[in-house]
Amino acid sequence: MTSKKSYRYEYILYALMALSVYFVLFQQLENFPIRTWDESTYAVNAYEMIQNGDYITPHINGNQDNTWNTKPPLLIWFQIIFIKLLGFNELAIRLPSAIATAITALLIFIFIKKRFSIAFAYSSFFVFISSIGISDFHTGRTGDTDALFTLFAICAIAELYKWLKESTSKSLLFFFIYLTLCFLTKSIAFLMFCPGFLLTILLFKKIKETFFNKYFVFGLIVFFLVIISYVVARNHNGEYIKGIINNEVSKLNSNTAQVQPFDFYFNNLFSSQFSWAILLIPGILLMFKDETSKIPAKYLLIILLSHHFALSLSNVKLYWYILPEISLLSIISSFSVFKIITLISPKHDSKSYLFIISIIFVIPVYFASRQSFKSEIPLGSKKDEALSNYCFKNKDNGLLNKIIVLTQDFEAPILFYKYLMNTKGMDFKIVNNIENLPIDSIIIVSEDKIFEQLEQHYEFNIISENKYVKRLRLRALKIKI
Repeated sequence: MTSKKSYRYEYILYALMALSVYFVLFQQLENFPIRTWDESTYAVNAYEMIQNGDYITPHINGNQDNTWNTKPPLLIWFQIIFIKLLGFNELAIRLPSAIATAITALLIFIFIKKRFSIAFAYSSFFVFISSIGISDFHTGRTGDTDALFTLFAICAIAELYKWLKESTSKSLLFFFIYLTLCFLTKSIAFLMFCPGFLLTILLFKKIKETFFNKYFVFGLIVFFLVIISYVVARNHNGEYIKGIINNEVSKLNSNTAQVQPFDFYFNNLFSSQFSWAILLIPGILLMFKDETSKIPAKYLLIILLSHHFALSLSNVKLYWYILPEISLLSIISSFSVFKIITLISPKHDSKSYLFIISIIFVIPVYFASRQSFKSEIPLGSKKDEALSNYCFKNKDNGLLNKIIVLTQDFEAPILFYKYLMNTKGMDFKIVNNIENLPIDSIIIVSEDKIFEQLEQHYEFNIISENKYVKRLRLRALKIKI
């Protein structure tokens, strides 16, 4: 019989889990500028979707976005919900990702606790939540698709396991539901998992039993109906399918600056993204040695390795694409921690677990929390994102009202702050060239090339400046002699 004191220690552990989630994922979530590229694109898509009422095709600056954002808008729909609740701001844009990552951590804990042991569940949870890769930019703390995609991918992986190992037929239906949500979040990215799914079905010798199961057939039909319906609805002008081919499929052979070597993801995991990588090999060996975890180990390794290989084959590689693998790696690596806990605490009581887990995880969780608290833009990106950072710092003091932002860079982050100003009854203009600028207007500029052009054509006073951004007042056109 479990004592009240034991329950008390267990509640303390749950409180530590909740605090870890808050400090790693939610603290300071609104206290850094909207990031360029994906996050700002989705944020602008969400605002314009509310304004124009087109909830199928994302728009950017009034134009259909079938070139840059070819993903279905499930993330954007979630962002719209939070915009309705909290207003149009950085917090509303990022909460879906933070919540999705928190749910992923909780689901890992619940799934393992139910099937193995609570010590293994604690270990998996804390290894996952303290991994630097889940709270980095583009992952669990920014308004990108990867955190939501990871949640649905992990759910699909869990449901397929429940069918293969526990013969729960309805899990096949849920498997396809989650796979459909993966598509609605990140388009065809789910295909990277499909070889692993097929291989595990072969491993468990359930080919006929799976493919002729009524839940499999029904789920597959629903899956394709949703995909086809969405593609047809968005492809009314014939541009969407072309956009998917150019933006998604072409990544396999692209020659852009994002091309990386085959071992890019492997190097990133072990050098920065997954801080528990040293425990991966011991975790695999221990799982295969333990009869209760041998089959799950085989299942996880097949899914993990096949996905990693498929990702590595693509020429275009971005470090945040690896986020789903961090979830699986956390389970495998944490098995080593679990074994340490059970060796030190043979009584398997909550008081011992609390002490040991606190000793093992306090420093890793601290560093993950510290990274979230600082939320520093990487040094190499600071100049490129200087204008959006300037807008972020001055969004509440009126300095952005009735000015001109002069830029030739990717303008979605600036557009975000223009729309944010619009919600407060203020506005500014985004201009891409120096022609016909109104005399006596106030301009902010960060790009050296544009500033040099201004010097050649206008007389102006510098009102203020920092390392990257200048605030000017135009006085007159220069007279050419």
